[in-house]
Amino acid sequence: MFLLRFIQARPLAAILTLAALLRLLAVVAVGDRALVYEFEVLTRNLLDERGFAYLSETQEGTLVEAYVEDPARVFPSAYMPPAYPYFLWAVTSWVGIGTGGILVVTMLQVVLSVVSCALLYVLGVRLFDRRAALWAALGFALFPLLILTPSQISAGSNFIALLLLFLWLLTRVAVRATEEKEEARGRVLLQYALAGAALGLVVLSRSQLIAFVPVVWAWLALLRSPRWLPGAAVLTVACVLVLTPWTLRNAEALGVATPLATSGGHNLWQAYGSQAVGTHASYAVPPRPLPIDLDLALASVPRTDRLEIARDSVYRAFALDALQGDPERAARLGVRKLWLYWVHFGGDDINYPGADSPLFWGPWLLLLPLAFFGIVRAARSDWRRSSFLYLYLLGQTAIVVAFFVLPRYRLAILPVLLLFAGVALAYVQQRVSGRAAGPSPPIASRP
Repeated sequence: MFLLRFIQARPLAAILTLAALLRLLAVVAVGDRALVYEFEVLTRNLLDERGFAYLSETQEGTLVEAYVEDPARVFPSAYMPPAYPYFLWAVTSWVGIGTGGILVVTMLQVVLSVVSCALLYVLGVRLFDRRAALWAALGFALFPLLILTPSQISAGSNFIALLLLFLWLLTRVAVRATEEKEEARGRVLLQYALAGAALGLVVLSRSQLIAFVPVVWAWLALLRSPRWLPGAAVLTVACVLVLTPWTLRNAEALGVATPLATSGGHNLWQAYGSQAVGTHASYAVPPRPLPIDLDLALASVPRTDRLEIARDSVYRAFALDALQGDPERAARLGVRKLWLYWVHFGGDDINYPGADSPLFWGPWLLLLPLAFFGIVRAARSDWRRSSFLYLYLLGQTAIVVAFFVLPRYRLAILPVLLLFAGVALAYVQQRVSGRAAGPSPPIASRP
């Protein structure tokens, strides 16, 4: 009885408690116990004071994408966005990289995931209403992929927290300005600056999202928010200021201006190269090694500080040749990537661990119709208010279609889809309870 009264009196607290407990269970049951993949390489090189480095040359002269205890040389890198590797470095420099240290990392990620659940709720209240926000938060707490992610050495939980922080800060200032009394100019611009700083951190977690700066401008113009033009300018400046240290570091370390990352060409090759299947080539069946001419071109790149940039240029050239040589194939791959991203990740020529689990595809297929119904309901109520979420979904889809799909890329759109699913479930709840027959009124019209 006490538990039932607690849930009824404090539903958000109950949801956050549930989210924390499920994620802690995942850490205990299936959590990572060591650094893995590229995160191990980058973090251990940072801990050894070798800088942000990914490629190493062994004493025998072999170039490897692995941590080497006694390398002949390490090469400066901008292969990955720096936010998560530096997060790992900051934590493990204090607690070590043993099992205990990795447990601290995953526990911190559990905290970030629970904070994300709360941010999703306040974002839902701002854009829709409390009932929809509670449904969205409950979906976030229960969704299996979101339960698993904090237990892994993966940037997903950190990225989602930063993304939701940005969305909340942006909508807080932009939407509120359309519905409340005019605020002081300095206060409004400060809020835009905070939103811009958060966007900068998002970009440092996933570099492709720099493309959303003009999307923000378009949305603010569409929303007709007071002071939107100086606000958008301040937001952009704040975003650029956050990105500037990384850009300057790249210019110094790599010897040439490199604003964000050195992986664009490689990603294009994964998208359109001769081995492309819509996902990363390492998950293709049967395995597809690099073509001999590409392998030779990569091997001939001089091993200087510009190694990554030069290798990326080689990948880009081969990718563009493949794209221009068979544009119809590129179009077919684009359609397939839409299917892999939005409907079902799988196929006879793809083998991704865990992608065939009902815990992965089952909740997703259940979420989709609810989210699409919620999109329609939200648009009928006040489409301008939630239009940035539509633009965000379209932009994320365009990024995936331009490059390649991995199952974890759905993490970038899951919180937004859960918001719209919350709108749908709130509408169903209203209909069942008989409280209302139409969509919830916009926030501006509520007392």
